[in-house]
Amino acid sequence: MKTVYFALNAVMPLVLLIGLGYLLKRIKLLSKDFLSVGNKLVFKLFLPITLFINIYSIEDFSVIQWDAVIFAEVGIVLAFLFGFMAAILFVKDEKKKGVITQCMFRSNYAIIGIPLAEMIAGEAGRQVASLLSAFTIPTFNILGVVALSVFVTKGGSGKERLKNTLSGIAKNPLIHGVLLGVVCVLLRPVLDGAGVSFRLSDVTMVFTPLSQLSKVTTPFSLLVLGGQFEFYSFKNDLKQIVFSTLARNLLIPGVFLLIACIFFEFSSGTVASFVAIFAAPVAVSSAIMAQEMGNDGDLARSLVVSTTVLSSLTLVCIIAVLRAVGAI
Repeated sequence: MKTVYFALNAVMPLVLLIGLGYLLKRIKLLSKDFLSVGNKLVFKLFLPITLFINIYSIEDFSVIQWDAVIFAEVGIVLAFLFGFMAAILFVKDEKKKGVITQCMFRSNYAIIGIPLAEMIAGEAGRQVASLLSAFTIPTFNILGVVALSVFVTKGGSGKERLKNTLSGIAKNPLIHGVLLGVVCVLLRPVLDGAGVSFRLSDVTMVFTPLSQLSKVTTPFSLLVLGGQFEFYSFKNDLKQIVFSTLARNLLIPGVFLLIACIFFEFSSGTVASFVAIFAAPVAVSSAIMAQEMGNDGDLARSLVVSTTVLSSLTLVCIIAVLRAVGAI
């Protein structure tokens, strides 16, 4: 019963905030114009700041577990390739292909990954998840840009399409936030070696508003997501939603967590982080990016909702199984 309560505590706040956003739109407290601007605000301001703060909170990279990093990175890339091939083989609409590809590999790590790992394995889970975020979040976003660019970029040579995709990666605000955080962490030992103990967090007038803005990201982005959600998308895209949701919530975590537990001897904190990477619902930012990059925003929002709702059940089962076998 404790496991069920834990999983519901991890996921249901997301579901309720999405539902509140939908309700506020229905009673006309959220307008289409506000939601459109809110979508851009989350993508260009709130999420980059949150990612920067998450990386900045890492003291240093000296305790990185490289076997865990490699496993996570390889798993994400393989999940991306699976989604990419499935989209090519079974999806006709070019604007839906990138959305479905993204659903396969991109978990809601930026918002619930670290808290989820901490709830599963305590401080050990938080530490590993924070360190992994320096690698997984850039990978999520780079592959996200690739998935959302490659199918909708029209015209030009292969070189031109590649240039457009690389440009999309370079201009991605989420990647900017991560890279800035990484630079700050890497500079710390350099400054310490020079006898300078300066930290950005010491400049309270700057760091305090950044921290406050990062705390706004999750509730605001979920309200915007709920406000833009439309039920007709479930009817129009039912096959794609069922396939993508089951793959995201059952197939992907089933494969990679099974491999992690059978063939490797990862710590409980590392396994908890893998749960956040492979079993968490698809990222809220995936819907925001899909909308901003000219893909099917309705399908992307539907997948965030469907994978989030189903994860309240699948996470219970996954956590219970992992605890039963002593992995966490």
